[in-house]
Amino acid sequence: MWDFGQKVFHITANGTTNVIDGDSYFSWAKAAVIDGGTNWVIKLQDKETPPNVLLCASYASNEKDTGAVFFQAPDPVFMKGGASIVASGGTPGNVFVWLFGWNEKTEP
Repeated sequence: MWDFGQKVFHITANGTTNVIDGDSYFSWAKAAVIDGGTNWVIKLQDKETPPNVLLCASYASNEKDTGAVFFQAPDPVFMKGGASIVASGGTPGNVFVWLFGWNEKTEP
């Protein structure tokens, strides 16, 4: 059985936000920047070692209303082990991230 849908995340601090556990597929991702912070980087990556980065956005100096970063694959992108959003760097900003994808739902 497959579990799929859209998820929305509001990122305002450095750290790792778990998106989904288990092998997954993503068809699109969008990051809308309200405030880019200073020397701040947002990544959507899988849980492989080293991680495969699907989306990366970096902001140099308090960029505000910088719009959106959008990724849409012609075919779904495989994310080994699941996916996380990782925010790191200087002063955090304010970003919303929308994702659409699916993973195999494991039944107990």
